[in-house]
Amino acid sequence: MKRNAVMAFAAGLALAVALAFIIPAVKPPEWKALQKRYGVEMLEKGGRPDVETGIREIEGAGGRGKERCVTCHLGMALPSAGDPPFQKHPPTGCTLPVGAIGCTTCHRGEPLKLTVIGAHGRDGVSRTPLLDWKPGRQRSFNIQAGCAACHGSRQGGVLGYDRGIVPDVAAGMDIFLADGCGACHRVAGVYCAAENGPDLTGAGLRTTLEALAAFLRAPQATFPSSPMPPVVRTELETSRLALFLLAQADLGGDLGSGASRKLLSVVRPPGLADQFGGDFPAAVTLPAGKTLVEKIGCAGCHRVSQGGAGVPDLLYAGWTRNKPFLTTMLTDPQKEVPGTYMPGLPGAPKTAVESIVEFLAYERAPLPLNPEEAWVGICRPCHGGKRDPGSVVLARKPPLFEPGSVKLGREAFLKTLVSGRKGTAMAPWGSVLLRSFLEKLHVYLSGGP
Repeated sequence: MKRNAVMAFAAGLALAVALAFIIPAVKPPEWKALQKRYGVEMLEKGGRPDVETGIREIEGAGGRGKERCVTCHLGMALPSAGDPPFQKHPPTGCTLPVGAIGCTTCHRGEPLKLTVIGAHGRDGVSRTPLLDWKPGRQRSFNIQAGCAACHGSRQGGVLGYDRGIVPDVAAGMDIFLADGCGACHRVAGVYCAAENGPDLTGAGLRTTLEALAAFLRAPQATFPSSPMPPVVRTELETSRLALFLLAQADLGGDLGSGASRKLLSVVRPPGLADQFGGDFPAAVTLPAGKTLVEKIGCAGCHRVSQGGAGVPDLLYAGWTRNKPFLTTMLTDPQKEVPGTYMPGLPGAPKTAVESIVEFLAYERAPLPLNPEEAWVGICRPCHGGKRDPGSVVLARKPPLFEPGSVKLGREAFLKTLVSGRKGTAMAPWGSVLLRSFLEKLHVYLSGGP
């Protein structure tokens, strides 16, 4: 019995070894098939120059090791173009030749693998899938996420990009800051007020531009309980923000700024002054406050301009909140609204805080003229029943309703609106709206007489 088992094992081993030689002979590896196709299509029919065959390698940029992409892309350095995958590499505008940059520096992918799926990083395992895999994409747009690895800098540990070479990535970073993403998320080299959300330093790994953009538009579709507000921007702006995140591949050290500066941006994260110091005013002015509100991230959660979105609506703040309240909300928001996601502004000089308060106090939206306008402009952004409650960044979720459905009695309703609710975003509207107007609003919302 034992002898039979040994013989069966030996026979199985011999068969496996034989198949290991027979199968490649019958069906050669993909790279060999492609090289054979090159020989037929390019040499025999097209008269293209002969090239070295076999497993071909070049040295990748920045000491990243060898790359085998040229094993299949035989035409990359040819003087004339062929058909994919033998086409000549287009001009890059880079001062370095393609051979010196390497392939995966810009395109990503897996440099040593020799199958199409594996080399392009689409095997479900790769951390760095190819950026321009599907035909028909805006290749020059997507590829900027790879080029940003070289065309960035970290002066003093603060991340920045060359706007002449990777303009869409640089614009995406501007949106990241202006929309307040750094209020919750860290990216190495970018100011982060409070880490209430995941670290996005490696956001560009194992994902695509489309997947990132889809998440930005509807965070609750992936994480229903997420307090993250959806990005309310144009298609192009949302794609640029996604492209900036796609550029965050956390590959150890950016080639453009070096590993030491990358490390500095991690161990000493930029502060508010590092990121926005050039915008801090020398004196208190309303225009300076407006500029800061638009740049430091308030617009990511709050409406700060006509036609904008977000809650609480800061265009009504000057009607219902005094300057001491606004100052505290900027410097120590937990004192006024315990549990709020809103971070303070540590490191902001007094002139910057007071300029923002000046803007919020006097840049006011017109007060409503009738109950329907009050519902649309004041109530619905927080309380509208058709709103996704997960998309509003509030410490305490407000009740949801539609006109005609409010069940709160008139006196309780009026008390809430007149005095507000301390510790919440509910403001004391009785300070600016007459009681008779609020009574009409209750009739409109409750459907009563």
